[in-house]
Amino acid sequence: MLFQLPYAIIAVSVITALLPRMSEHVAAGRRDQVRSDFSRGFRLSSVLLVPVSAAMLVFAVPFCVMIYAQGSTSPQDAQAIGRILMVFVVMLVPFTLFQLQMRVFYALGDTRTPALVSIPAEIAHATTAFALLLWMDPQSVVLWLPVPYGLYYVVGAVIMWALLRRRLNGLDGRRTARVLFKLHLAAIPAALLGWAMLHVFRGIPGDVWPVLAAMAAGGAGGAVLFVLTARILKVTEVTSFLELLRTRLRRR
Repeated sequence: MLFQLPYAIIAVSVITALLPRMSEHVAAGRRDQVRSDFSRGFRLSSVLLVPVSAAMLVFAVPFCVMIYAQGSTSPQDAQAIGRILMVFVVMLVPFTLFQLQMRVFYALGDTRTPALVSIPAEIAHATTAFALLLWMDPQSVVLWLPVPYGLYYVVGAVIMWALLRRRLNGLDGRRTARVLFKLHLAAIPAALLGWAMLHVFRGIPGDVWPVLAAMAAGGAGGAVLFVLTARILKVTEVTSFLELLRTRLRRR
């Protein structure tokens, strides 16, 4: 649930807006606009998903200890939950890409292809999961189960990308890859700041306040640092997203 929360808040909103538009473009024969909407939607979603993923990687363990180390759940078990969440978070962007691509097929009136794509994706998922069970230390199996889970979406996204690229005469892949690389690069200083805040506030008494203080300071400071770094790297999608946000707030 924690893993899918950013997708549910961010990407589902984008999908809800894009699907009717892409369907209209398909009906009007404007497949180039379908490609443009998909590319822009994924890139704008990534503007939030990438830094959120970085924040979840940094704060996953202390956050899970704060909320789960209650009652019969020991701090050690809560730390294990946090480490599992860290592995899950790496799959957040591929998971979102898979979901967006599936909606493109729906806009094209094709529900059969996504169903067929799930077959090789599930084979990769099941094969990797059983391999973990057979070859890995039992204590580590649960920790690494998110890898085969995420592999389902990675394999599915790769196959659907190839199929959609043929149907839409390209998917703006180079631009998307360049933006994703820069966004991950811009998230590094913010992640380092969040990690530093965990150490700065470690001395505060109690189990809750140190984590809350670190998340508040690291989250706010990291967001500013991410935006500044992204602007230095000339990630125009960040500027576009902020302008879109300002416009929405002014209307309200």
